[in-house]
Amino acid sequence: MSDQPGTAKTNASLSLLTARAMLSSVATCVEEGGNVVALDRTEESVVELLVLEALADGRVRTNQQIKAKLQKWTGWTATDLARSGSREDEPKWHSSVNNVLTDERGLYAGGCVARKGRGKHQITDQGLVRLKQNEVWRNAIREAFDPKPQC
Repeated sequence: MSDQPGTAKTNASLSLLTARAMLSSVATCVEEGGNVVALDRTEESVVELLVLEALADGRVRTNQQIKAKLQKWTGWTATDLARSGSREDEPKWHSSVNNVLTDERGLYAGGCVARKGRGKHQITDQGLVRLKQNEVWRNAIREAFDPKPQC
């Protein structure tokens, strides 16, 4: 790293640009007949950060309240926004939110969220630490909730 003024800020800006680009193109891939095929779905690791961001103020929220906050995120792919095959009244991304909020995997398994009643969730200190560790991603996620006009 250079000792020149502004280098750290430039590196942080490049990291944010990289995170933005990755968020706009995050896709789950599967192998079909030896070929990797992009399904254009937001990865659950990104959905976990989105849910943590929705809970970051420390309030207890229901699944529906979390989904209502995440509805505003502009980063959902066309596949995420398509209707679910199992729940026709919900987009596919709702399933990803449900998955990361199950006891046996996701945010509960990682100790990032605590259950505060049936279908009620609250971020833990571990969840706040995870957000802090992913600050560049968090900033990119925040921007996708409140995009600034491009000049």
